[in-house]
Amino acid sequence: MADDTATTSNDIEGNPHTAVQAGTISGGVHIHVPATADAIAPRQLPAAPRSFAGREPELAVLAEAVDDARQGTTVAISAIGGMGGVGKTSLALHWAHLNQSRFPDGQLYVNLRGFDPGGKPLDPAVAVRGFLDALGVAAASIPADLDAQAALYRTLLAGRRVLVVLDNAVDEEQVLPLLPGSGTSTVLVTSRNTLSGLAGAHGARLLSLDVLTARAAVEMLVGYLGADRVAAERDAVRALVELSGRLPLALSIVAARASMYPRFPLDEFVAELRDAGRRLDAFHGRVPQHDLRAVFDWSYRALPAAEARLFRLLGQVTAPDTTTAAVASLAAVPEAEGRRLLRHLVEAHLVENHAPRRYRMHDLVRLWACEKAERVDSAVERTAAQERFVDFHLHTALAASVRVDGQRTRVPTTEPSAGCLPLDFPDRTAALDWLDAEHACLLSAGKVAVAHRRHAKVWQLAYALDTFHWRRGHVHDHFTLWQDALDAAEALDDDALRGKAHRYLGFAASRRGSHDEAARHLTRALELAVRTGDLREEGRAHQNFAHAWEVRGDYAKALEHAMLAWPLFRDAGTPVWEARALNLAGSYQARLGEHGQARELCARSLELSRELKDLDGEAASLDCLADAHVRSGDHRTAVALYREALRLRRQLGNAYGAADSTAGLGRCLAAVGDHAEAREVLHQAHSLYRAQSRLAEAEAVRLLLDGLPPAP
Repeated sequence: MADDTATTSNDIEGNPHTAVQAGTISGGVHIHVPATADAIAPRQLPAAPRSFAGREPELAVLAEAVDDARQGTTVAISAIGGMGGVGKTSLALHWAHLNQSRFPDGQLYVNLRGFDPGGKPLDPAVAVRGFLDALGVAAASIPADLDAQAALYRTLLAGRRVLVVLDNAVDEEQVLPLLPGSGTSTVLVTSRNTLSGLAGAHGARLLSLDVLTARAAVEMLVGYLGADRVAAERDAVRALVELSGRLPLALSIVAARASMYPRFPLDEFVAELRDAGRRLDAFHGRVPQHDLRAVFDWSYRALPAAEARLFRLLGQVTAPDTTTAAVASLAAVPEAEGRRLLRHLVEAHLVENHAPRRYRMHDLVRLWACEKAERVDSAVERTAAQERFVDFHLHTALAASVRVDGQRTRVPTTEPSAGCLPLDFPDRTAALDWLDAEHACLLSAGKVAVAHRRHAKVWQLAYALDTFHWRRGHVHDHFTLWQDALDAAEALDDDALRGKAHRYLGFAASRRGSHDEAARHLTRALELAVRTGDLREEGRAHQNFAHAWEVRGDYAKALEHAMLAWPLFRDAGTPVWEARALNLAGSYQARLGEHGQARELCARSLELSRELKDLDGEAASLDCLADAHVRSGDHRTAVALYREALRLRRQLGNAYGAADSTAGLGRCLAAVGDHAEAREVLHQAHSLYRAQSRLAEAEAVRLLLDGLPPAP
């Protein structure tokens, strides 16, 4: 044996045409290897995907990885990760077929069955043995030991330009024995898990695959259905794309079915997908690889018990996304444990960490998780999780509302559900930031509370979000949530809650221009306040009536209600609201031409608001006092007052009020001849009004802008 010629990897790298007739590989095993000059160039790639579309950035990344590696000595490894059905294999095979010419010495492929319905991943030894067979090694010459087989495999690839596609890997350990040793070869790995170990130890490029863009999804349908059919039914095609979640597997299944019935309008398939309870039925296939439920199930079965439980619970969350803190309450686990479980679900590509500390599920994955929960978890367990999710958002929103509005009082509530851990906030800014970030989740929690007939919680959530909604200009959500709250108050048969709900709903209706509806609700609120003997609530009803008449332009009636509210607040011992009523009265007097009285009342209101440290009241008084000066012709004094009002409203996060202050400031700047700043400020006001859908106000500002002298 000592006389046999043993050729090393380095020899082959130096001269790829060196004949290798015999050698010793591990443990003295004598093997026969064909000469590399005449070596077999395997062509193991499966067929290219039928209808591939999009993925231009990902294809570029794969090409770049190979080009970068060719400049050095390291093997190019790209690990393509993503959820089941997102098209990892299609991307790998499409790129491989496009680039076959770059690998003249062959292409190796193996399905590692990491998430196979049989439940057992392919042994790396079997994969290596298959590659050695493909490379022409005689069966009698293949060593028995996996390490020796891997060494022989690396020897055979050394110096050769071969593409190795390792499809559907379960983890790094399954992949490592299949990696070439020299930089002339390239490896593409696909997996539903994030193979971060390959990046750290072997410099792999990790490529996380998302769903298709809308354009690419349409292109994919063109490949199945033809350009004419797609062009003729554009609306139905758009609906198919969105209801399939732009998931390639889902699109291919529904497109294949539609192609079988070329005379059926695509709306027939859209109608089937619109039923959320049966949507997954539309993605059923005859073989597991083409059945969406089966594909998802392969990923699910690989999860440990705790991760599987959280995955099922997340199916109950209908919000667009959620946070670590909310998920911890949903699952009744400490936040650190929730973060750990989420990280594992992200690595399995069942959940997406799309922004810092924010997580979401693909719509179809969520539907399947919900189905799984209904089969595995009891109704009691599912309901308890939803209660914790609602309680987390409700109690955190109540804590935020007190920070946002210093005059806000906490309403009586029950304790949060066991395992629910609401947040608190150090200041107004933190509270407003949370409300902004979680607005969609809060509305989703409200819908869950409505669906489960948790009437008290529905009312409390509307109350908690009231100040936030009107300050941020969420007019529609403000109105809708108080409609739900009124229904809840009726179900609770509580006159006090019923009256407040009518009042808040009347105020919200007036802001959206529903004047008759506003009057109806406010009249009922006033009746209930008188019946219950609540002076403060009676004053608030008159105050909201004043706002409603102001919106309609009847300042005489608005003044009448403001003057009725004033003594009620005084007798109720609520000086904050007394100051606000004074201010309202002053603002209406200014509009009615009683400028001296208007300035006097607004100044008294401003002084009282500052004594009480009521920033909302102070900002409103500054605004109204500025308007009173404008109406008496003193625009320069009004400019200073509007600037201070705007500063406070920005500090409070009051975008709705800030729009009005900005518009007032712009008008005054124009009146004193500062046209450059007036133009800038009025553009800001126009943008704020447009963002709040206050189109009449936006149009009035636009006309002001059109009337300004052109910029120099």
